[in-house]
Amino acid sequence: MKNREEKSVSVYEKCPVYESENFVLRLVCTDDAADLLACYKHPTVSVAANGAGCNYGYGSQTAAEMRAFIARWLEEYQNRWFVRFSIVDKQTNKAVGTVEVMDSGILPVHLMLDLEARYENEECLSELIAVFDSFFVDFKCAQIIIVTTPEADCRLKALTEKGYAPYPKCDAWPYENCYIKRR
Repeated sequence: MKNREEKSVSVYEKCPVYESENFVLRLVCTDDAADLLACYKHPTVSVAANGAGCNYGYGSQTAAEMRAFIARWLEEYQNRWFVRFSIVDKQTNKAVGTVEVMDSGILPVHLMLDLEARYENEECLSELIAVFDSFFVDFKCAQIIIVTTPEADCRLKALTEKGYAPYPKCDAWPYENCYIKRR
C-alpha cells in the first residue's frame, strides 16, 4: 500500500509498479522488445482492435522495430501523454503484453490492454483487470474505460465480472466496443 505522500506524486514524475499474484506491471523499457514481439508480431483480435487509429506499436515484425516503437512510447510518457506498462509474467520474467493508460484530460481514463494469445483467458484477464482498480487513485480519475471487441468472449466476461459495463459510442466518446467502470 502506498503512503499518502506517494499518492500525491504524478505518475509522470515517478511511474508506479503494480503487482498481482502472477504479474508485475511496470513502465515499458527497450529491453522488453524481443519479448513483446510475441504479442505484436501476430496480434490477437483484441490487440488488432487496439491498433485501430494508432500510428505505431502494432504489427511489429522485428525486435528493432519493436525497440523503435518502445522508444516512441517512452517519448510519449516523457511528454505526459500516456503511460505504457509492460506486463511481466513472474514465472518467466518476460514481458507478455502491455497496457496503455491515457489520461486525455477528459474523463474517463482510457486503457488499451494488449496480451499474447496464451494469456487471453478469463483467469489471466480477471487478475490483470483487478490491478486496474489502482489506477483510480494513481491517475486521480473517477472512471476507467477499456476498448475491446465483441469477439473477445473471455475479455468481455472478465470485464463484466470486475464491474465494467458497456459504454455506448457518443459524440464525447467516438469509440465502439468499450466498457467502463466508475469508482
